[in-house]
Amino acid sequence: MWRSLAGAALLAAFVTGVADARDPWDPRTKIRQADQRKAAATVLTQADLGGGWTGGARKPTSFKAPTCPAQRPNDGDLTLTGHAESLFSNGNGGIQIDTDVEVFPTAEQAKARFVRFMRPKLLFCLKYDLAKSIGASRVTILKPARLDFPRVAERIAAFRVPVAVKAGSQTVTVDADFLYLGAGRSQIYASIVAPSVQEAQLQEFEHRLAKVLVRRAPA
Repeated sequence: MWRSLAGAALLAAFVTGVADARDPWDPRTKIRQADQRKAAATVLTQADLGGGWTGGARKPTSFKAPTCPAQRPNDGDLTLTGHAESLFSNGNGGIQIDTDVEVFPTAEQAKARFVRFMRPKLLFCLKYDLAKSIGASRVTILKPARLDFPRVAERIAAFRVPVAVKAGSQTVTVDADFLYLGAGRSQIYASIVAPSVQEAQLQEFEHRLAKVLVRRAPA
């Protein structure tokens, strides 16, 4: 039941498309084929996850850097030279994961992208974006928190936004985790949705996937 009410809705918060018109505060896009191939080679694949997972590469539908009215960084001076995304779900475990990789012409630009959204209002923005995307009366977004995470990358931050979903007389909690990883010219976003009962296993799972993504990211 939680999957029908929360899983699809939460995943939509990560992968919902945006308008085709470019916001002047978004990074400009000037794809280089070499960097596009590197971005595509960085996102998670079926081989990384093993059996029981469905999904694969998809065309990026939006920018994953969190923004909201209270915090809207101007990245119009940055240029994306590569951008790739993949999306997978595990029906048995009820886990859904989206990974998105941005490549910039210099490490300085990638760092600027990270620093600009890592501001005091970030937790509010995560909650705001999720609430706006879900828009369900039976869903209550709980208090977001920063996660302890090993330093597997030059730049790293991890957050969890718990969501309570009412299903009949029961209420279940689903975790929406956001991982932000920066390495060299790359900015990596990983969004994981999972039932809270899997939190113990989720931590090790996320650590392992983060190491895989950073190891492959363009320097």
